[in-house]
Amino acid sequence: MSKLDDLLRIIKQMTGLANSNHVCGLSYSQLFGGGLGDDLWGVFCNNAANFINDDFRYFMTSSTTASTTSFYPAAKDVDPQDLADLIDFLPCETPDAWIKVALQRQDILLINHAYLEKCAARTALNLMFAYPDKPDLQYKMSRLAREELVHFEQVMKIIKKRGMTYRGLKPSRYAGLMNVEIRKPSDERLIDGLIVGALIEARSCERFAKIAPFLDDELAKFYTSLLRSEARHYKDYLTLAQAYSKTPIDDRVEVFRAIEKKAILEEDSQFRFHSGVPAEHLIRPEHFAK
Repeated sequence: MSKLDDLLRIIKQMTGLANSNHVCGLSYSQLFGGGLGDDLWGVFCNNAANFINDDFRYFMTSSTTASTTSFYPAAKDVDPQDLADLIDFLPCETPDAWIKVALQRQDILLINHAYLEKCAARTALNLMFAYPDKPDLQYKMSRLAREELVHFEQVMKIIKKRGMTYRGLKPSRYAGLMNVEIRKPSDERLIDGLIVGALIEARSCERFAKIAPFLDDELAKFYTSLLRSEARHYKDYLTLAQAYSKTPIDDRVEVFRAIEKKAILEEDSQFRFHSGVPAEHLIRPEHFAK
């Protein structure tokens, strides 16, 4: 039995208790041998009660290293197989360094998140106009565009409630790196564009699940509520890509997975919702000071 199994067994035993100090009294390094770091582990423990109940679910997933495991307690209400498929589709997990900066810069996180919801709606509408002869695409993208605009409005309400000002931000390099490799002919452009859309939606879902346990109750609840729709969106994109392709799309998926992995794991000089490993100048060490 792994250390993670031991931890989850303890958490189940704790259900109904006043707090989780029995587990959180141990450091992350004691439980897992390092990785996330004791500072983020402490934040997780402070929020753990939001995700502990009799139906607690967790997910063991393979990353770029076979021995790496992680779990997503915020996604406990998402179908386990759906989340497992989504994590397997992505080439890597979100680096812990990104979570640290995201907690420090929640203003940028939310403002950029709102912008990305608009971008997602725009992408869906553009596909509808570009390919009017594809009824399945028309239906799925119409539904997706409506949902993304609702999400945009929800994020904007949170931004306003928290006294933040929505403004334009320089886009991250993330989508641009993948868009460069999209082929030009119409049919091939459609397939590649749908694959890129699937990766963007899957990464968004994974980041919601990854960061939610560290957030305040309101934002954690909101991000958790987005998981189901985002998990479905990536599948819609991927299903359409295969349906409209005359050949298997596996090779093209791998091309874009490699680019996505590079964008996520390489150092990034700016912080955005889909940015890579934050450069040192973006990190504020005092954030976790007691």
